[in-house]
Amino acid sequence: PPPPPPPPPPPFFFNPHAAIRDSSCLVGSEMCIRDSMSSARMPFNINTIASWRCKAFNIPMNETKKFLEQWYQGYRSEDPKFLDEILDESVVFSSPVVFKPIEGKEMTKLYLMGAGITFDMENFRYVREVIDGLDVILEFETFIGDVSVNGVDMIKWNEEGRIIDFKVMVRPLKAIGALQKKMSEALDSFQK
Repeated sequence: PPPPPPPPPPPFFFNPHAAIRDSSCLVGSEMCIRDSMSSARMPFNINTIASWRCKAFNIPMNETKKFLEQWYQGYRSEDPKFLDEILDESVVFSSPVVFKPIEGKEMTKLYLMGAGITFDMENFRYVREVIDGLDVILEFETFIGDVSVNGVDMIKWNEEGRIIDFKVMVRPLKAIGALQKKMSEALDSFQK
């Protein structure tokens, strides 16, 4: 008779400490590792796989960090002219208060400048960043009046360092209401 089938593999789980320890290159679902993997059962080193993945897919982490630094410098400068250099002509902007994505550089600039007026930029802080290739997720905290705002900017760059996709998500619900009201006022002020 044939030998019995091997037992099923143990379930996958995300262990951020092991993922960070084992590889600075693995991202997203690739950071899932098996809890019960031991060096005796694993004939290869996870760092070798991470190194191979970085070379094989040419992940531009350093380039993305340069692009991100340009974003940080620009928004801190409070000079909206930096948006002309960093936004691609075909950028798509998704707002938490507008149902349909906004297409084009000029409209995206308008909404980003409106956000600069709407949010309390004195207290605006990015508190976390996640980089995956040319994609970045930036968690931020700020206020609109006395309403605490927590949100994320999801930004995608092209290889030339221009933003091609910008999506903003905000919580809690009270912040979304305040954002919608203040953003309308800010956009109306640009038309006067």
